[in-house]
Amino acid sequence: MIVTYLGNVSDFSALDVHDREQKINQIFSSLYAENEIVQEVIIDGNSYRDHYETVLKQNLAEIREVRIETINGDVFVKDMIQELYKYLPRVNRAIESISDLFYGDMEKQDWNLFSQLLEGIGWVNQAANIILLQLRRAQEINPLFHDISLFVEHLPNLLSELEQVLAEEEHVAAGDLIKYEIGELFQQFERSIQSKVNI
Repeated sequence: MIVTYLGNVSDFSALDVHDREQKINQIFSSLYAENEIVQEVIIDGNSYRDHYETVLKQNLAEIREVRIETINGDVFVKDMIQELYKYLPRVNRAIESISDLFYGDMEKQDWNLFSQLLEGIGWVNQAANIILLQLRRAQEINPLFHDISLFVEHLPNLLSELEQVLAEEEHVAAGDLIKYEIGELFQQFERSIQSKVNI
C-alpha cells in the first residue's frame, strides 16, 4: 500500500493490517495537528469526501494506493468567508422576497422557492459552524469569532420556531419570522462578514 499526502510518499506494503492501520491513523493525526483539513481521500482511484475511514479500515489488506488531499485550515477559513461574502446577499434577497409569499395563499411553486431558501439557509449555517470550529481550533483572535458565534447560537432556535408555526399552519407568523427575525439575523451576519473581508 502506497500512501501519498502533503508531498510525502510512504510505502506500507510490507506491513500487516494492524501496522498499516496504525500508520494510517498516525498520518491523519499528524495532518490534524498541522491544521490540514482532509478534503478528499482517493482509494485505488475511487474518491471519498466522507466515510473514507470505514472504507480504509475494511479494505486495509487489499488497498494498493491511497492519496490524501488536504487544505490548510487558515486557507480553508479564508475561502469559506469569501464564499459567504458572495452568497449572503443572495440569501438575504431571497429571505425578503420569499417571506412576502406567506402573506398570501402559498402555491406549489411558492413552497418550492421556500424549500430552496431553506437549503441556502442550511448551507450558510453549515459554513458558519465549520468556520467557528476552525477558529476555535486555531485559538487565534479573529474579529469574526464573536459575530459567527452569535449567528450559530441564535439560528437553530429561530428555525425550530419556524418549524413549529409552519406545523400549526400559521403562515402570517411564518412570514413575520422569516422576514424580521431570521432576516435580521442574516442581514447582521452579512454586515459583519462584509466589514471584515478585504477584497
